[in-house]
Amino acid sequence: MTYLGLLEDNLVFLGYPDFGTLNIWKKHWGKAPPLHSMLTNVTNIPYKSSPSYGKPHKGEEIVADIEQ
Repeated sequence: MTYLGLLEDNLVFLGYPDFGTLNIWKKHWGKAPPLHSMLTNVTNIPYKSSPSYGKPHKGEEIVADIEQ
């Protein structure tokens, strides 16, 4: 964070899977089911502190989060 010149207040963790985001981006849009995370064993953001809590692991959700 410091190396990039970001202040802590400007850093947001959305909670999408570390090893699944590219897969979500490529394959999980529209009617496709959400990605099932191997590490957390869920298909939605499980972190209550995340602004994306409860959202499915879907491409359109990532776009909506970035736009917000």
